[in-house]
Amino acid sequence: MAGAVVPTNEKKVLLEPVLSADETTYQILRRADKKPATADARIWLFRAAETAKYPIILYHSSETRRFEVAETFLKGFKGQLHCDGYSVYQKLEDVQLQTCWTLVRRKFLETNNPNGQGAVGVHYCNQLFKLERQWKTLSPEERLQQRQLESKPLLKEFWEWLDALVTMKGPLQKTVDYTKKLRISLQHFLTDGHLFISNNLAERSIWPVTVGRENWCFSTSVAGAHANTIGYSIIQTVKENGMDPFEYFTILFTELPQLNIFQHPEQWENYFPWSPYIQAKMKPLLKYIKRA
Repeated sequence: MAGAVVPTNEKKVLLEPVLSADETTYQILRRADKKPATADARIWLFRAAETAKYPIILYHSSETRRFEVAETFLKGFKGQLHCDGYSVYQKLEDVQLQTCWTLVRRKFLETNNPNGQGAVGVHYCNQLFKLERQWKTLSPEERLQQRQLESKPLLKEFWEWLDALVTMKGPLQKTVDYTKKLRISLQHFLTDGHLFISNNLAERSIWPVTVGRENWCFSTSVAGAHANTIGYSIIQTVKENGMDPFEYFTILFTELPQLNIFQHPEQWENYFPWSPYIQAKMKPLLKYIKRA
């Protein structure tokens, strides 16, 4: 149908029931807000689960880390979000959070108290992760059942220990305050077997940006940062769908110029990485990679 509206990847990802989010610092030399180039900008990461119908990874650049950035990007999303303890996520409406236990464990480690209460906190976290590793291959329903049987009483014991803990000012007190503040969002995995106790998936997806940043260092302009995130979004989404980005771009650059894509935007559907058309064209490459 001519003129049909095709949902963008951003709209598709907002329809997913579970997302993961993260962000990292970035540098833009000529900022629109007139701040100096040394001021921290941000690249945000929002992605669907690995098992999602549409395995999408999206990057978004901004000059700030303010709440409005996440609120605007996630407008319309009413699912569950894996994230860290950044306060911005806590303010989102209609979104249920699962905060990362990896960060809680890291903060207990950073108390530099290997034989004291910090070590006790690490031990509780280790027990949680040990249980999760045992249930890795279970279905979400089976995983939820095991969590109710084993993780729930373990967490009850953890919170009782934490509430009774008397600490002085310092790293341990900051860790205790951080953990207590996130008590509700740290426990949502007990109600849904599709959730995980860490945000490692998002951290893994933001890693290409943090590594690449060491080489290209910055974007000259806001528009350049935006273009950079578009490139990252396409490349990482293609890779998430098990394809070679070079081969994918070869198909796009060869075929799209032959199409009247603006008059018939529904044709875009054939060129998303998960489309049957692209999957069929990329299939020989996937077989070759598998053999190699």
